[in-house]
Amino acid sequence: MIILNNEKIDSRSGPAKSINLLKSKVLKNKNHIYCFFGKKTFYFDLIINSKKKTKNIFSILKLFFFSKKIFINGIFSFVFCVIPLVICFFLRKIIIISPRGQIAPETLIKKKYVKHLYFYFLYLIQKYSSSKIFWLVTSLREKNFLQYFINYSKLDITIIDNLNDLTIKKIKPIQKKKNSLKLIFLI
Repeated sequence: MIILNNEKIDSRSGPAKSINLLKSKVLKNKNHIYCFFGKKTFYFDLIINSKKKTKNIFSILKLFFFSKKIFINGIFSFVFCVIPLVICFFLRKIIIISPRGQIAPETLIKKKYVKHLYFYFLYLIQKYSSSKIFWLVTSLREKNFLQYFINYSKLDITIIDNLNDLTIKKIKPIQKKKNSLKLIFLI
């Protein structure tokens, strides 16, 4: 499976962070390919078997053609959303799309008409593509907005919360001293 992220690999934003957590905590299988935006235009960072490589757009297109499953993280990207979905329109693939909070009325403040074109494109792909398309949303609110904006009755939507960075903190035993008292007040 190729996993596409519309962010740089070292970004601390929500989509990049969730993909990095997904990679480290859930998908420990090394058969997945992770693709992030690179530092140069038309070059992308790939993580294959825990090794980072920089590839050009043609290598990425080749991966789109030969991957059976594509996970798209974010919907407002020409390279990481439109191109794979156009390829999937002609070839039968399994597509998982996770908008990651990009489907809400408040996201339409900037570039409103361009984003409406993306929604119309997603509607056409959903309706006429032979590929199987699954949607992963983070809340019931996002699911309702997805159904409203795409306006297609046969959407396969699953609600999954974002992953949190789970670190286990060990609590040190309390060192007690005779004739001393330490108090903490929580207000």
